[in-house]
Amino acid sequence: MKRMITILSALLVTTFAFAQQITLAKWTFPTGNAVDTLPDQASTLNLNKFIFTGGGTSVIAFKNGASTKAAQASGWDNGQDLKSWQVEINTTGYQNIQVSSKQTAGGTEPGPRDFKLQYRLGTGGTWTDISGGTIVTGNDWATGVLDKLVLPEECSSQNSIFLRWLMTSNLDINGAVIVASGKAKIDDILVTGETASGIEELTISSMRIRVYPNPCAGKLRIETENELKKVEVYSMSGSKVFDQASQGNLSIIDMTGFDTGRYTLVIHVVNEAHPFVRPVVKN
Repeated sequence: MKRMITILSALLVTTFAFAQQITLAKWTFPTGNAVDTLPDQASTLNLNKFIFTGGGTSVIAFKNGASTKAAQASGWDNGQDLKSWQVEINTTGYQNIQVSSKQTAGGTEPGPRDFKLQYRLGTGGTWTDISGGTIVTGNDWATGVLDKLVLPEECSSQNSIFLRWLMTSNLDINGAVIVASGKAKIDDILVTGETASGIEELTISSMRIRVYPNPCAGKLRIETENELKKVEVYSMSGSKVFDQASQGNLSIIDMTGFDTGRYTLVIHVVNEAHPFVRPVVKN
């Protein structure tokens, strides 16, 4: 026990890793083919996500974009507060979610001028405006741009977040009423998140362990490649405050009732001689 307290005391002064921003999903429509509805760069949980439209536009085509191609659709007439571009994102384990995009609606068949970015948690959530997410498009790729727009905190570590670029008026970029042939394009959609406080991927021998979110205000998740045996949590004084036998590869600790501060997580894994020990923070 004395040795354990010594180990815990040393770990409680361990500093946490700096935040690391990574790409969760990115659409640049590089090929101009139907496969471009899927992201050309994505984390594992977002490889099968795709862009689509809502409200009854035409099917998506791929035309000239900001660099390579862009997603294009027509049929935006009478689409105020109804028609939109949409994507779904899994942000599990990540925080400080940011969104960038480029839109245009010019040329000889002008499309919708006004949009706003909204989010919804899962399929049953309520669409909510994002502060700073108002977009006015032009006949170029520099006017209708969102650059690293930060989403609300509740978008952190969610299994399903829908984003939509919602049309907010029936006017085209010239101020006239949009007709059915009016076209809109979207390109360079990028969704990123930070990993340092959201998810830590660690190693025992050659086995990976994921601990997230850390810091944690609610439920702390521990995922392992091998079967878990037991999970313990110790306070700064070395007192055990949580002890749970585990089966399978996932353990969830509800930290809601824990006092704010630092703790030490001790993870016991089947067929591992020594436990893995990691500081965590309750905020």
